[in-house]
Amino acid sequence: MRLLRPGAITEIVGRSSSGRTSLFTACLGEATAAGGVAALVDADETFDPASAARAGVDLARLLWVRCAGRRDAALRATDLLVRCPGFALVGLDLGEAAPPLPPAAAFRLKFAVERMGAALVIVGRRRVAGAGASLVVETVRAGLEWAGPGPVPTRLALLVAAAAAERCEPALREGALAVVTPAAHAKILEANAAARAGGVGPGMTETEARARCPALVSRPWVDAHVAAARAALLEAALGVSPRVEDAGAGVVHVDAAGLERLHGSPAALGAHLLGQARRVG
Repeated sequence: MRLLRPGAITEIVGRSSSGRTSLFTACLGEATAAGGVAALVDADETFDPASAARAGVDLARLLWVRCAGRRDAALRATDLLVRCPGFALVGLDLGEAAPPLPPAAAFRLKFAVERMGAALVIVGRRRVAGAGASLVVETVRAGLEWAGPGPVPTRLALLVAAAAAERCEPALREGALAVVTPAAHAKILEANAAARAGGVGPGMTETEARARCPALVSRPWVDAHVAAARAALLEAALGVSPRVEDAGAGVVHVDAAGLERLHGSPAALGAHLLGQARRVG
């Protein structure tokens, strides 16, 4: 299925954390990797350039329009951009509060993209373009079916699983990685950023994931690896403050009271914590 349809409107809709942003980021990466210029109208200023760059977006070919929560300004900016020649893709991220477009506005955008040939991708919680959209993709966060022994891992524990595997095999950081269940028909538990950019997400079967991302490397959930990663995280935190709490599932609380006197500004404190994390791997 091709999402970038020149001269047409595509809507990517779904709840928060359903993968809609990852899918849209993959569209930006595809457009800029092909040498095209893209524009993103960001209604709520939620775009993360660093994460997008890691996912393959060429930021030098991206115009980022920040609208500070003003959806009227976002719609006006989109209306102007789709009429400008030279854009392969124009994206409009309306976030959680996505108001439906008046039919006249939706068809005005439709006629504009048809005339200029750009692909317009609208991202949000729900559909807004009505009949003006030629394709609607709904992203859904699938539930996990845990087939391994022992208790079901929590979502936070899953988030650290891919990082734990990368820590044990640093070469895995260079490509797409997924942590899978030990079942005969393995399912994805967690995926790193490169795998997510390739369309891989929790809940899908390993076969489906490999069809979307042929370069995918999979590793099983290993309790010892996750435990070692948690211990390393705790060690990194103790390198910054003597007052820490292991909250489990890859979360450590650090009491930062008074640490600015020792490490300087909050930015310096953050840099020191990052340095400790790198030291322990």
